[in-house]
Amino acid sequence: MKGEDKTKKQLIDEVSQLHKRLAELEQRESTHKPAEEALRESEEKYERLVEDSLYGIAIVQGREIGFVNRALLTMFGAAKKEEMVGRPFTDFVTPRYRKLMVERGFFRESEESVIKGYEFKALRRDGTEFDAEISVSDIAYKGSMAQQGIIRDITERRRVEGMLLESEARYKAIVEHTMSGVAVYRAVNDGEDFVFIDFNKSCERIERMKRDAVIGRSVLEVFPSVREFGLFDVMKRVWASGKPEHHPVSQYKDERIVGWRDNFVYKLPSGEIVAVYSDETERKQAEEALQKANDELYALSRELEEKVQERTKELEEKSRQLVKAERLAVLGVMANRVAHELRNSLTVVGGFSRRLHEKMPDDDPNKKYLGVIVKEVMVLEDKVARIIKIDDGA
Repeated sequence: MKGEDKTKKQLIDEVSQLHKRLAELEQRESTHKPAEEALRESEEKYERLVEDSLYGIAIVQGREIGFVNRALLTMFGAAKKEEMVGRPFTDFVTPRYRKLMVERGFFRESEESVIKGYEFKALRRDGTEFDAEISVSDIAYKGSMAQQGIIRDITERRRVEGMLLESEARYKAIVEHTMSGVAVYRAVNDGEDFVFIDFNKSCERIERMKRDAVIGRSVLEVFPSVREFGLFDVMKRVWASGKPEHHPVSQYKDERIVGWRDNFVYKLPSGEIVAVYSDETERKQAEEALQKANDELYALSRELEEKVQERTKELEEKSRQLVKAERLAVLGVMANRVAHELRNSLTVVGGFSRRLHEKMPDDDPNKKYLGVIVKEVMVLEDKVARIIKIDDGA
């Protein structure tokens, strides 16, 4: 009897313990239920947010895809989630990057590090490739740890980057091969000074300085006379206003170099100052040489003009003398002819007057007058003879 009572008591105790345990379990279940519901609601909200995200999102558990959103399906050209869910994420990566992802530890269990901004080549369902970027982080998902991958299609970004690189390459090629000097400066001390950050080959040729000797140095140090030259004030104004400015051809001179420069200064959107300039030294020297030659030519022209005027006067004088001489020559010919004619007449007159004078008696009162006639005829004959002698060149 006592044994039965003992067994009954034990059963009662056991039942009591079971009820107590059941009560504890019920209490624990009632306590955990709101938390589980809250967790389920949180996961549902998370999935709704993920579904509406513009970025592709995949949740990977044990290296297999457990969840993908609509954006990821569109990105990889999949029609249904079943085409991706359950498959290794690396199935959608090109072989080269698949190996690199494995080496980097992507989607490895117990991976605690966060991988951000990793770029790779992804594979669409049709086998075509595209450029993608992924960031991976650990998350709690459906009661266990998982890895969340946020993926972006960066094809357009790569295209723009490629175009930018091509543009930069063209810019550098143009800058390096242009005949103009191109110097780029960074403003320091709120525009109180400017430091070289680029210096093309034409600058090296014009200034006879290597790029490495200039980069990082102040323009006031490299070109100590830049203030007097006027370019420094132009750079300050352009930096302050952003308006391009032309600094006309001027002569730069310091202890190292002398030359004429023509500068155009403008400001880049980045705030850097660019000076594009040409070496006008040879042109200015040529202009000065041309001006000197013109001056010398003008002086020579004036001298020649004066000499021509003097020579003209001389020729005019000689011309007058020649005309006079010609006139005298004509007169001489005429005088010679007249003299010959006079001599003939005088010979006749002289001959007859002398004969008359010889035959006339001495007491004839007219003999005296006839003697005068004979004498004057002899004088005329002598003069005519001398005229004829001169004209004949004797």
